[in-house]
Amino acid sequence: MDEGDIMAGYTSGGGGAHGVTMHSERGGMGTSALVVGVIGVLMSWYWPAGLVLGVLAVVFGVAGRKRVARGEAANAGAAQAGLILGAVGLVLTAVFAALIISAAM
Repeated sequence: MDEGDIMAGYTSGGGGAHGVTMHSERGGMGTSALVVGVIGVLMSWYWPAGLVLGVLAVVFGVAGRKRVARGEAANAGAAQAGLILGAVGLVLTAVFAALIISAAM
């Protein structure tokens, strides 16, 4: 057994030696969409925060899905979940705002 056999399952960290394709992962938008979407749903009872966080989650989710479609990221599930949670957060924010307005009248 030589060094080549031992190292067969590993890739080098630099230069793309031995036919290794270097891939730059840019999955931050999908992850951000997921995190902001979860917080947006949890904060939907407070309409200013729910509105801002819901919109941000949708924007980050769309941007994340575009990066996945271009092959720049590999976290399509996180981007999709963030997009859905952002939309749910916006709907819940609208419901809570309507309840608050109707109770005030």
